[in-house]
Amino acid sequence: MVVTGPKVSVIIVNYNGQHLLGELFDSLAKQTRPADQVIMVDNASVDNNVKYVQAHFNWVKVIASKVNTGYAEGNNIGLANASGDYIGLLNSDTAVDACWLAELIKILDADESLTQATLQRFARSFV
Repeated sequence: MVVTGPKVSVIIVNYNGQHLLGELFDSLAKQTRPADQVIMVDNASVDNNVKYVQAHFNWVKVIASKVNTGYAEGNNIGLANASGDYIGLLNSDTAVDACWLAELIKILDADESLTQATLQRFARSFV
């Protein structure tokens, strides 16, 4: 698929979330408009998720921090390594709709005064 428009980087900060990552990265792989770059910043997890992601989702750029820097600093590390015109931030416990990124780009491109956008859909029960 040839991707046109702005370059998009998606950043995920993760800590011991290997059991969640398959669903997240599978949903990103099914995007109607895929991200140009997906970065996972791992905050010194001990659940072997760095090797898991490298083995199963080799299109994800993995940055393995030696210490847990926390969520905000993890995103800053991801941002420092991102090359996108637009940046998407996701938590490791999310899975996105196939049109998630295309819809966000459409919203942002429609109004140059916007600096951020969010789409919320809850498809699974957290109870």
